[in-house]
Amino acid sequence: MIDSRYPHNQVDWPIGSLVIHAEDGKRFDMLMVVVGRTAQGEYLTRYALPFFQPPKWLTKEWCNPRELLLDPQNFGITVPSPF
Repeated sequence: MIDSRYPHNQVDWPIGSLVIHAEDGKRFDMLMVVVGRTAQGEYLTRYALPFFQPPKWLTKEWCNPRELLLDPQNFGITVPSPF
């Protein structure tokens, strides 16, 4: 069961999209990049700025349902180039 205090996402994020997880802090350093999809349709993500995360997360991939990956712009987070 997916629970979130934010409306569930319905966007089908393409690989390379920057997103923010519903349960993460809504800050620039918490941005995630979509790196793939599973056979079940879940999204594989990594933190876009891993040097702000614990060392063991530098290459860790997270498997997330679409509903919990939100648009950072909804939280006032602007994404500069080259992203």
